[in-house]
Amino acid sequence: MASAAARTWGSRRTGDMALRERQSVIYDANEGGRVKPAGSYFHSKQLGQDLIGSHEAAFSAGSQAAAEIPRELS
Repeated sequence: MASAAARTWGSRRTGDMALRERQSVIYDANEGGRVKPAGSYFHSKQLGQDLIGSHEAAFSAGSQAAAEIPRELS
């Protein structure tokens, strides 16, 4: 039986891959609607899809989500 740490690492690796596979469409979540998700699970558009899970990615995603609001209100 695998240790708890091994099970956690395995599920994290699987989750990481699923998240990476969604990066090409993740910003579509912010089109329309009143809720604008953002955070480090979004990639930095300026630095590319390889940069996820960082402070830079979270800031970039928040800035992008905030920029969508005035465009959709006008």
